[in-house]
Amino acid sequence: MITDRLDRSKLDLSSVRFGPVGFADRRSGPMGAAPAFTTDIDLRPQRNLIVRVQAALNRATGVATWRMRALDPLTGALPDDPLAGFLPPNRTPPEGDGYVTLFAKPRSGLRTGTLIKNRASIVFDDNAAILTPTVRNRVDRRLPTSRVTSVRRARGRMLVRWTARDRGAGAKRYALSVSEDGRPFRLVRSAIKRRLLRFRGRRGHRYVFVTSATDAAGNGESPPAVGDLFAPARPVVARRGVRLVNALIYVAWPSRLTATVRGRGGQRVALLRGSRFGGRTTRGMRTRLSARFRRAEPVRLSLRLRRADLRRAGRPTVVVRSPRGGPLRIPLKVGKR
Repeated sequence: MITDRLDRSKLDLSSVRFGPVGFADRRSGPMGAAPAFTTDIDLRPQRNLIVRVQAALNRATGVATWRMRALDPLTGALPDDPLAGFLPPNRTPPEGDGYVTLFAKPRSGLRTGTLIKNRASIVFDDNAAILTPTVRNRVDRRLPTSRVTSVRRARGRMLVRWTARDRGAGAKRYALSVSEDGRPFRLVRSAIKRRLLRFRGRRGHRYVFVTSATDAAGNGESPPAVGDLFAPARPVVARRGVRLVNALIYVAWPSRLTATVRGRGGQRVALLRGSRFGGRTTRGMRTRLSARFRRAEPVRLSLRLRRADLRRAGRPTVVVRSPRGGPLRIPLKVGKR
């Protein structure tokens, strides 16, 4: 018999599920939700026994128990041989190894870093209880972050690499999505374990990639509002002033973006959707523009300078922010065509 007293102050007992039970080379499938579950494990033909496993949870006390009995397959009763057990001495591991599993979610409201400890006791027949080592887990509610770092051609394909950060359980798997020629993003592959993937594109088309990470605790990254990579365009001289069309940004999902320009001189920043233009002019060090996009679409970001300010504009930088993604910092090269 195995007894495990769960910490009711930190674990949500309504979420408890009994998982697989195993010993030696045998393993049961997922058992099911609490408060009680029963299953039989057939050891034949190696042993003429059936093991009945009965699991139960007392939600009032937080005590979970597993009872295991070896039964005669013909009679369904205890075997006549008192030495006929299902778990022999562990002379040649894993013949004497066994385990039970239980899954429970932490209570809502627990802070990241909260420690949850657990241990169980095991009793064989009429022997004294054996205490298991203490298992320690910490609550992790932080979302991981990831970002595409490079895309280069390799053997006729695009080699996409990305990086990830997670200060809790650690990033475990990733999903990669792609936009072709400004179309809405589509999933390329999920459950990727490595931080790179080879993608086969079509010649003459423009591709932008975004990633999302999931950590070992199951926390999923919020989808970014814009693509992780963008395609710089050539500077253009307009009739009235100089327009530096610096980037074509791909809005992945409906969102509000804020573009800030850092530089010198009179400037005008704009977010262009097709022929629509919006922005404002300032003589200060910063120009700020916020715009809402109701659907996934390509957006051209441009900066306008007066000709008198062209030489002293320095190297302006556009910083694009969104509620669901980190800032994109885009350095500009001032030039004319």
